Amino acid sequence: MSIGALRAIGEAGLSIPADIAVVGFDNASWATALRPPLTVVTQPTYEIGQTAADLLLRRVSGEKFPPRRIVLKAQLVARASSVRGTDCRMARDADVPG
Repeated sequence: MSIGALRAIGEAGLSIPADIAVVGFDNASWATALRPPLTVVTQPTYEIGQTAADLLLRRVSGEKFPPRRIVLKAQLVARASSVRGTDCRMARDADVPG
């Protein structure tokens, strides 16, 4: 979806981030290959898997517990697709945790 949005923005003659900022979800390896590099919200995939496996193993071993909601922290990785002005040059070639 991010690539489609970037394409549509370009076809509309708009500039990223001068006219419109773009933020994607998940830190795919290609996000830094785009020009400008894509700002993303990244999820803690390792912790998601670890938490799911722990809960599953507890359930398989016979432990009973009610459904629960577990919230893990996402992180903003600011890159040039969402940073205007002089900060844009700073973020262009590096990941800047937000």
